[in-house]
Amino acid sequence: MCTYGDSDHIIQVLPNTELWEWPYLKGILASVPDSLKARYRFVITDHRTAVPDPDLQTVVFYLSNEDGRLPGYVKQVAALFTPYPPKVSYPHVYPIPLGPGVWPVSKNPMPIEQRPVDVFFSGRKLHRRKAALDAMDRLERDPEVQTKVHRTQGFGQGLSQSEYSTALSQAKVAIAPEGNFSNVTFRHFEALQHGCVVISAPLPDAWCYRDFPGYQLTNWQHLPALVKGLLKRPAKLRSLRESAYTYHKRAWAPEAVAGYIAQALSRAPDP
Repeated sequence: MCTYGDSDHIIQVLPNTELWEWPYLKGILASVPDSLKARYRFVITDHRTAVPDPDLQTVVFYLSNEDGRLPGYVKQVAALFTPYPPKVSYPHVYPIPLGPGVWPVSKNPMPIEQRPVDVFFSGRKLHRRKAALDAMDRLERDPEVQTKVHRTQGFGQGLSQSEYSTALSQAKVAIAPEGNFSNVTFRHFEALQHGCVVISAPLPDAWCYRDFPGYQLTNWQHLPALVKGLLKRPAKLRSLRESAYTYHKRAWAPEAVAGYIAQALSRAPDP
C-alpha cells in the first residue's frame, strides 16, 4: 500500500502493481475539495485487492473490473466510483471516465488534415476484436488508405510510449475496438487527447460516455466505407476534432470529474 497527499488528506492506493489509471486519477483527486478529503477516507483499489475496514467514511475508486462486477463490500461504503458501468446498479455507485493511460501527449498536435497516416491501431488479437481486425485487414489492402496497424501479443507490449504517442499524433483516425470484457478502453481517451477522430465499438449509456465525439459501430463491416468517406470530408474531420475539446471540458477533464464526484458525495449520508 502507498499513500498520496499531505498529513491531513491521505489517499490510500492499495494495489502493489502499477496502476495505468493513476496519473489520470491523481489529476482528478487534486481537484476534489479538501473538505471532502478531510471528511472521507479515499481509497483506490482494483478487483484483486480488498479494502480493509470498509465503512460509511470510505470512498472507493474501484478499477480493473472490466466485467462490471462489484466487490462484496459495496453496500458498506459511502460511495464507489468505477470506470466500468456495473452489471448491478446501486444508488451510491457512480461511473467515471476511464481516461487515458500513462502515455505522453505531444504538446503541439499536427492539424488533422496534414497528418500522413489515415488510420492507426496498435493492440492485441483478442477474440472480441476479430470482426474489427478483419475490417482493418481490408483497409490495409486498400491502396487509397494509408494505414499503420500493429498487432501485439500482450497488454502494453506493443509500441513504446514515445512510438505510440508519435503514431497517434500522426494519424487522422484511431480505431478503438472491444477489450477483453468491456468496450471501454484507454485508447478512446488517448486518441482524443492526441487529436484523432475515434471509431469504436458502442460505449455504455453513462454520463461520461454519452456524446462521445466519434463513431460507434455495431457492425465492423462498415469500417472501410466509413473511413474512406471521412477521408473525403476534411471539414467533417476538423469538426469532430473540435467537438472533442467540448467533450473533454464537460466529461473527462480532471476538474469536470472532480465536480461530479463532489456532487455525488453531497448526496451521501453523514458518516
